[in-house]
Amino acid sequence: HLMEILISCITDGKRMPKDFMNKSLQRVSNPQSFNEDWELSKATSITCSIINKYIYDTKGMNYSMSLDISNKDRSYLYGRLLAVADRVEYRTYDRDKDGARVTNAKRYMSVFSKRPYDTWRNIEEKIQPYMQKLSVAERNYYTKELNKIMGMLSSEVFTKNTPLDGLYLLGFHHESYDLKNPN
Repeated sequence: HLMEILISCITDGKRMPKDFMNKSLQRVSNPQSFNEDWELSKATSITCSIINKYIYDTKGMNYSMSLDISNKDRSYLYGRLLAVADRVEYRTYDRDKDGARVTNAKRYMSVFSKRPYDTWRNIEEKIQPYMQKLSVAERNYYTKELNKIMGMLSSEVFTKNTPLDGLYLLGFHHESYDLKNPN
């Protein structure tokens, strides 16, 4: 049934159903449910495309699939913060011992999408020991990145604890890719 919906959206130009987009977003927001990293990566890319199509269908906006440092959307920025926290923790992992370990950022992803402000405070606290394990240069880099993103959020917008929309996943995906593949 899902394939029929997707094919209809692609070939007939039909609108992406909101419930389809939400279900896909909900599934990817629970990374522990995936057995392999490549499965999560593939599902995230597909879900980002679905979100992009939904936004295009409803708002006429088409988002690039690369990091947009000028995007000040609350959901997008919170997604970027989550990606930096994820990367900070991941950078301290021993590839042999911690290969299958899930970062706190990914572990909290589902609740983060529902209550970002409260959850961010927990994530920010949990990444501090990982920050201390990084070299001074890396620690300064990630601190600067976090501060840049936080600086784009007004305190009024930042402290709202309302659920994030699908743009948070785009922000997460874009920032993650950019951090893994620096120019």
